[in-house]
Amino acid sequence: MGCRRTIGGVLTALSLASAPAALAAGPFDRQPDPAELVSMRLALQESALTPGATTMLAVVFDIEPGWHLYWKNPGDTGMPIALRSIETPPGVEVEKVFWPAPERYAHTGLVDYIYEDQAVLLLRLRTSPAAKPDQGEIRVRAEWLVCREACLPGSGSADMPVRILPVGGVPKWNRADSRVFESALARLPMPPEVDPKAGVAAAWDGHTLVLTAKGADRLTWFPDEPYDAPPADALRDGSGAGGTLRVAYDDRARDFTRFTGVLAVERDGRTRWYTIETTGPGGASPVGP
Repeated sequence: MGCRRTIGGVLTALSLASAPAALAAGPFDRQPDPAELVSMRLALQESALTPGATTMLAVVFDIEPGWHLYWKNPGDTGMPIALRSIETPPGVEVEKVFWPAPERYAHTGLVDYIYEDQAVLLLRLRTSPAAKPDQGEIRVRAEWLVCREACLPGSGSADMPVRILPVGGVPKWNRADSRVFESALARLPMPPEVDPKAGVAAAWDGHTLVLTAKGADRLTWFPDEPYDAPPADALRDGSGAGGTLRVAYDDRARDFTRFTGVLAVERDGRTRWYTIETTGPGGASPVGP
């Protein structure tokens, strides 16, 4: 079983140097070059930054077909993408990092949570009202583990020039990268209360987390926290047909007071993702409808 890492704050703590050498072994005629498997770039949702306003920065990882990167909870194996450093112009700060919902990857009795083809992390930037009109630069450095039959550690950096407009300036939308933002934003999980008609709810039955959504065709659970108390059998319980999903946890669950995750709800050929936050099985009533 692979390593698990706890994510905290804006930056993900990760040391790929500790990845065992065995991860890099695999059925290849030659060792693949990690730089050929993942390319990294930045995209700003708008043409410039505006004092007193927010905008989204996309950190885009284009992944070679057949390979994948990992979500903030990688699952049974792998390591999550790590944003090791983020440099912004004076007066500009990273307010929050958003992780679009991943895919569920079941293999050899294990379950991972991955991104294929392209991974996009969204960073909400806030520009201070006092920021002066100026030219600046954003630079992001990241590390990752890219996997197929084998896994290879990789790293990279990307930068882009940015302009801060005068107060009252109106930036233009970045049409060239509109699909990147549309796709990533569409996969951002929403709180259940934003869409009450979906009937999404969570409750505990002993040590079993019962997830429900009215009229759903299929539910899939992506556990987030706590990392030290994963589902007892994510392969069996993590996804199922119908509007009720029962996810069993073992005795470790009773030691935690907060459980979070993402529930994917498939209904009428469409998938939506919802944030789930509950107390632990020994706590008070769960948060949600």
